[in-house]
Amino acid sequence: FDHAAVQKHKNTILDCLRESDISIKRRALLCEIVNESNVKSIVKEMLNYLLVSETDFLQELTLKICSCVEKYSPNRRWHIDVIVRVLTLAGKYVKDESINNLIHLIAATPELYTYCVHKMYYSITENIDQDGLVKVGLWCIGEHGMDLINGKAKGPDGKSLIIPEAEVIGLIEKAITRVNVPESIKEFALNCLIKLYPNYKNARDQIKMLIDSQTTSSQLEVQQRACEYLQLLEKDWDNVRGAIVEKMPLCTSVSKEFREKPIGDKEIDELPPQVMDSKGSKQLVATHNVDVRKETAVQDLLDLDSLEPDQLDNKSGTTTTTGSGTPSSNLYELDFGGKPSG
Repeated sequence: FDHAAVQKHKNTILDCLRESDISIKRRALLCEIVNESNVKSIVKEMLNYLLVSETDFLQELTLKICSCVEKYSPNRRWHIDVIVRVLTLAGKYVKDESINNLIHLIAATPELYTYCVHKMYYSITENIDQDGLVKVGLWCIGEHGMDLINGKAKGPDGKSLIIPEAEVIGLIEKAITRVNVPESIKEFALNCLIKLYPNYKNARDQIKMLIDSQTTSSQLEVQQRACEYLQLLEKDWDNVRGAIVEKMPLCTSVSKEFREKPIGDKEIDELPPQVMDSKGSKQLVATHNVDVRKETAVQDLLDLDSLEPDQLDNKSGTTTTTGSGTPSSNLYELDFGGKPSG
């Protein structure tokens, strides 16, 4: 068919996503209106519809957004940002294929490891109930959790940003102790814990306790994995444990596909504000979560089209408050050194 002719009706097609008739919405998704030149504007529109869409339509809409981003994204950073946003808004409805593709993309982009692990950590903290997001976050923390505690990320004042080991493990504990947590989340969490054990020396007792708590799980795979990992923590395995829990190797075929795209900005440009405690160390201020799916009448939370790829995260679906209850948008920009690659 004539793609140019279809583009003339792009706005009409997008408006069909507002229809109450789900069959009209499905037909709108079938229209091929996305290309490299308009992917940002159309994805922005679809993300806005994602905020107010009925649950029956969420899986189809998230699949369409993910497929468009995977095919036409201008760079890897933008790709990651948008899929994480989808997982934040509707992580329960994103298919495993899209989740796996995001994991492969992150694994194939060493330049964004530090950025991704911090982004996933804070995203999970504020959206612990989004299963797809938690899966990617647990994988990312397990593979690159050292970047959360080693001070590699720098604040605008040049000081290192370090997250205490106990807080990282506490987040994992929160993920697996939720009511009706899926079995797959527990499996991801156990993998994450065993990978962190060699490097999180101050939290080893906490890690061992969490793994031990799953040895009596009613889910056979979780129970077996916990028992095996608990044995792996014995002293007899000290010399080989590090090699067993090495980082996941790259999938060659997938990494070749992603290498063709530019990386994008490598800086972290959105983190919750921080304050100094009585001891002078940085502490995260509690954040107040807002259901972004109910806030579209107030403001456009996802104005992705008007932003450059390296500015996408300056729009957020949560409201952050300081200890005094005053709304704050003071975000930390971190510098990893060197110039961002295009």
